[in-house]
Amino acid sequence: MSVRSQRSTWFDYVVVAAGIASVALLVVHFVGTHYAVRNDFATSWTVSHLLWQGRLGDIYDPPRFEALYTALFGKNPGDFARFWPYPPNALFLAAPLALLPSYLSYLAWCLVTLVLFAASIRSFFGDNRRVVMLALAPSSCANIIMGQTGFLTSALLVGGLAMIDRRPVAAGLLFGLLSFKPQLGLMLPLALAAARLWKPFVAAALTALVVATASVIVFGIEAWRSYLTVTVPFELAYAAHAAGPFILKAPTVFVAARLIGGPASFAYLLQAVAVLAAAGAVIWAFRRMRERRSQAAVLLVGTALASPHLHVYDLSIVSVAAVILAEGVRARAPDFWERLTITLAWVFPLVVLALLTMHNLEVPHDPYVLAALAPLMTALLLCYIVARLD
Repeated sequence: MSVRSQRSTWFDYVVVAAGIASVALLVVHFVGTHYAVRNDFATSWTVSHLLWQGRLGDIYDPPRFEALYTALFGKNPGDFARFWPYPPNALFLAAPLALLPSYLSYLAWCLVTLVLFAASIRSFFGDNRRVVMLALAPSSCANIIMGQTGFLTSALLVGGLAMIDRRPVAAGLLFGLLSFKPQLGLMLPLALAAARLWKPFVAAALTALVVATASVIVFGIEAWRSYLTVTVPFELAYAAHAAGPFILKAPTVFVAARLIGGPASFAYLLQAVAVLAAAGAVIWAFRRMRERRSQAAVLLVGTALASPHLHVYDLSIVSVAAVILAEGVRARAPDFWERLTITLAWVFPLVVLALLTMHNLEVPHDPYVLAALAPLMTALLLCYIVARLD
């Protein structure tokens, strides 16, 4: 086999192997378990149910919300605390879900958000090959199993990056809509300002402001007050003390510091260092790099590294960066460490899903420390590789 052929197929083999494993895991999940829709999507469906019942106050009262969730869906032995962690502007997104029964709503949610994700990938890369690759990615498997927002947030972020030059206002609109999950937009203002992309910058800010204002008009200022004074402190305390599945699903610097035995103050300090490191990398990329795809890869990985609240279903953005990196190193012979880094970034969500199953089987917890540290090391190595793409 020629060197060129080897360059063009090594990542394809990784994608195919991981895709087969992901499909198998989906089959086991939906056929071999009785988990039903008692996943993260059920939390969103419960929010919609409460909205239509006029019980807005219960949404931002974590103990009452969990009791109502349990009454609707029951509770698995491995479940962690169920609460609604999103600001009131996210209620627009959740509101329609309970118009359908939970099973049908879950299927519709996965289908619609997957289509939006596929459209953003098609727009960014310009072909359907990468659409298929990313649809089969382990991060996609994680998002389907949990019924989460990963497809949607990735669609908004990647879709905006795809249009950043040819349709800057539309790109800013997509970035602004990402404000329902603000931790994934931490790096965007820095990137846009560093590249002097003022049209998407202003459009994003105005969109976020309009959506927030609309949420105040529709849901009332009390919803924001409850979110900021009740839910946010609850979420911070929960992140500082929670264990079990929550820890396994959260590949952040903060969680890694907790797993190695550090106190919450130390974990917050390391997370702050990660934010500064990611910010530096993003600013440098958008000032010095010539290729938009290389800039996008740094932004996507930097966003994952900087986010203090990230879960395995959010790693679709890292999967997109892995595809960018794999395509970039095909212009030359990638070395072992480059291949290993890209492969780890691609398959890591599958490892997390396997560990979640092991947790339910009461497997000893030692591997979990490595599981939390692995994506952080991978993110740093990805930034290193991206720096060599331009």
